[in-house]
Amino acid sequence: YDLSHLEASAFDGVVMSDILEHLHDLPAAIREMHRVLRPGGVVVFDTINRTVLSYVLTIAMAQELLRVVPPSTHDWRLYVRPEELSLLLQRHDFEVDTAHFVGMKPGVSIRRLAQGRFPLGDFYEAPDKLKVNYLGWARKRASS
Repeated sequence: YDLSHLEASAFDGVVMSDILEHLHDLPAAIREMHRVLRPGGVVVFDTINRTVLSYVLTIAMAQELLRVVPPSTHDWRLYVRPEELSLLLQRHDFEVDTAHFVGMKPGVSIRRLAQGRFPLGDFYEAPDKLKVNYLGWARKRASS
């Protein structure tokens, strides 16, 4: 995850949407995010939790059964538990609080599925439910 072509402390924010659960070296990616963020900069992310339910919904159903996700898109071993991500961010000098993480759930359309289209619609907030998808944010310490 070489972002060496970008200057250090160049950005106020980084958005990592549907990325973290695909990375083979998450610590390296977080180091690079930290490097390119200005002190006080914010990273916003969403990802998939590593739970039995996430495996059933995202791999067994969406990827293998319904085939609305291409084969081999997801690897459950790369999914990130909220507490793991929080600790990793803290180790890389980010301020983060899992109490601010929010669960997400997609709307499902049977009509779209019957038409052979991707059945998931917009995502909705699922407070206190981080079992599958969740989003959150962290701030690079101002003293970094």
